[in-house]
Amino acid sequence: MILRVLLLFAVVGCSDGKFQAAPPRRVGRVASQPVGETVTKPQNAAVGEALAPEKLFNVAILTKGVGCLFCHMKIEGDVGGIEFPSNDKMHERSGEALRILGTLYGTNTVPAKLTDSKITSSLFSNYNNSELKIFPTTKDSAGSVVFPAVRKELFEGKTKGSLKLGTLSLQDSFSGDLVLVAKQGALEVEGEIYVDGDVILGGAYKGTGTIYAKNIFIVRDLVAASSPFPYPTDPAGAKAKAKEDIAAKKDGLYLFALGQITVGYPDPEFQRRRSEWRVDNPLSQGITRDQPHLSMDSYKNLAQTKTCVLTEGKSTDYGAVLVNQVDAFLYASDYLLWRTCGGFTLNGGFVTPYVALVNAGDAAEANITKEPTNLVRYDYRLRAGVKAFSLLKDFFEQE
Repeated sequence: MILRVLLLFAVVGCSDGKFQAAPPRRVGRVASQPVGETVTKPQNAAVGEALAPEKLFNVAILTKGVGCLFCHMKIEGDVGGIEFPSNDKMHERSGEALRILGTLYGTNTVPAKLTDSKITSSLFSNYNNSELKIFPTTKDSAGSVVFPAVRKELFEGKTKGSLKLGTLSLQDSFSGDLVLVAKQGALEVEGEIYVDGDVILGGAYKGTGTIYAKNIFIVRDLVAASSPFPYPTDPAGAKAKAKEDIAAKKDGLYLFALGQITVGYPDPEFQRRRSEWRVDNPLSQGITRDQPHLSMDSYKNLAQTKTCVLTEGKSTDYGAVLVNQVDAFLYASDYLLWRTCGGFTLNGGFVTPYVALVNAGDAAEANITKEPTNLVRYDYRLRAGVKAFSLLKDFFEQE
């Protein structure tokens, strides 16, 4: 089945309301500001010997989409939503086996299916982006928040960084499709790189850097050689640890796609049910590529062979090309697809208008009470001042 996550970034298609900026409104047990951390304007706080850059992404998940499934997942970090559907339009299983170890924000009323204290201990309805900066600055003619239109011209000639893998060594930018799959050793990344083409990624990596590209395909588990995860569930403690991790130069990867990010192989289930989780996105026309430019045999050669029980007559090829762990923060201007089996772990978080997660662990089980096997952990270094996604700062309010 497809597990879809409803959260953030634009007016939800099935909702009748429009976004109206308003002060945070108490809902049940909610405090007057986010629990666990007092958020203030930074005063050029130092990180090591350098000044902290803008904090762009303060939540673990930011996305939009019609509300279908928001379930079977543990999220260690804050989340938020723009124009949630009314409670009666939420999927019947919304909220099932969902745990948010953080604050849930909504620009309108958070549906009752998501307000149970077993789901989240703190939430805001009618949140106006006041204390913790979450939403993008771009708005439509009606004043509603919309996903920013990012073009490749933003990156051309402006990135400074390096990539190394085996005999491959790149500086600043690259034109064409690029395969960066580490079967032995590790990909080394520092600073920011722009690839005017598609990137295929996987394996171990070292360093801290941002890769901007057209489309990104993650073909095998993408794992930091020196990972800072997990973080404390207390935001203040997590931020303190994140500052230490920045100083210690723990590995971190930040990925941006002008089109889409696919994790695992995009089997036919994505396309067959496409209309359920995605609508055409004019921002990515002529950019998004649903299928990689490699044959299935070539794709399998790059992937890690895994065993998965597939349903609905899918071939064993799709069962072999799966990904269970990604250590990166993902930003896709169009959509994120994740093809997995037996659960997934995303150490970072994601920003995208649309998302579909297929065969995601326990999502096929009804009314489970155990802890979800699907896990998203927020990279608190983004809140502590790590240099990442710096070219996107004009599209988001800074902390």
